[in-house]
Amino acid sequence: MIITYITNDGQAEKALVEAYAYAMTRQDEARFVTCIEDSAPTDDWHNRQLFDMVNDIMKVGDELVVYDASSLGLVEEELQELFVHLALKGIVLHVLKYKMKMRVRTWDAMYAMMEAA
Repeated sequence: MIITYITNDGQAEKALVEAYAYAMTRQDEARFVTCIEDSAPTDDWHNRQLFDMVNDIMKVGDELVVYDASSLGLVEEELQELFVHLALKGIVLHVLKYKMKMRVRTWDAMYAMMEAA
């Protein structure tokens, strides 16, 4: 499943356009695209829909698509915690603005991320 996560920080429209353009490039048409709109990233990620979505909805192999990493959080420690959490759950993070995909495939990579956090 591809889930687009947007916040009301002024980038919502651009994020949606980019996310749908990305989804249309996928070969596996069976993928479902949904969009979650949440509060601005000034709130801790545990207090936003992002936390419930990652813990209750998403599963291994799902993709969390954001336009900019700043939609996820503004504090480096919070972003690192979220990245580790996504990796532990096997969720792929795709940041469209930087054409970056983050997927942890090995335990060695996971340990390296946790040491950096």
